[in-house]
Parts: sequence; structure tokens; C-alpha cells
Amino acid sequence: MNNLRINSARLNLNIRLLSQFGMNTAGGLDRTTFTPAELAPANG
Repeated sequence: MNNLRINSARLNLNIRLLSQFGMNTAGGLDRTTFTPAELAPANG
């Protein structure tokens, strides 16, 4: 692999967006397997 580049702004944005799926009221995450909150990131 030559000259692999990562767009850090895009990566950080994607991480922040994915972290919203399954967020609970206490500020943590609830992503129990096969629940809508766990499946949502894969489905867009």
C-alpha cells in the first residue's frame, strides 16, 4: 500500500454520527444485539 491517506475530518464526523445510535438518557449507549438501535448504523 503506497500513500494511504485518511481524511481525519470525515473519519471524526462518521464516528460522531455513529455514536448517536443507541444513546440513552444517562449518556451511555444501549446497543443490544439485533435491536433497532444496534442495526440502525448498518442500515444507514
